[in-house]
Amino acid sequence: MANLVSEVLRHGIYTRIVGKHIQYHEKIDSTMDEGRRLAIEGTDNGTLIVAENQHNSRGRLGRVWRSKPGNIYLSLVLYPEIDLLPAIGIISSLATARSIERATGLNTEVKWPNDILVNGKKVAGVLMECSLKEARVLYVVLGVGINITFDTSDLPELSDTATSLTSELGTEVNRAFVLRNFLHDFDNLYQSAMTGIVPLEEWKLKMQTLGRVVTVYSDDFSYTGVAEDIDEYGSLVLRFPDGQTSVFSSGDVSLNTTTF
Repeated sequence: MANLVSEVLRHGIYTRIVGKHIQYHEKIDSTMDEGRRLAIEGTDNGTLIVAENQHNSRGRLGRVWRSKPGNIYLSLVLYPEIDLLPAIGIISSLATARSIERATGLNTEVKWPNDILVNGKKVAGVLMECSLKEARVLYVVLGVGINITFDTSDLPELSDTATSLTSELGTEVNRAFVLRNFLHDFDNLYQSAMTGIVPLEEWKLKMQTLGRVVTVYSDDFSYTGVAEDIDEYGSLVLRFPDGQTSVFSSGDVSLNTTTF
């Protein structure tokens, strides 16, 4: 299998922040763990770690992420100001969605907070971990996984909820093109966010969750209501049957078939 980074570099990476320093691993425990190690050592802002295979990968809430060869697994090391943290969650999932659409023509949706869906099934996910000291960000490690050739036929427990770009398109997908588009889109969006420009409305238009009855799982509790809005920080505004609202900055969401 061709080295993914070499394929991307062959066509050039025209970014100002992302990818100035790049690591490629055929096998690694986790790009997130490697990103954290590099961040503690003080690696360059925008350092990119790409892996072909991960032995100990994880998603949000500590879930195992199936890391088979032929897909995209990456982490970015960033050193943002603290007020930029909400924007990173927004622009990372939006850059992922844009890169998929540009490479395949498939329509994408976002399931709050950062799952990317095609035809109602998860095709990509974003994970952000940060280290804070008082009111200062020490570092952020941003992880992105995109299912290019992920086959769920041998994983029946995932067949109803997960898919791949190849499965949805019905033909081979150039993953180097997907990755290159992601790096360019994220770099541009990140630079804009540093000037206060965040495409919140574009993100909300992609939000599958809005207007639906959902259950939010947060801090070992569950809350059911209508996903009414996304605020300026990317938090979900949930309206309960009694008309009261609550705001969630993190959590997991499932869609319900009931109505209020």
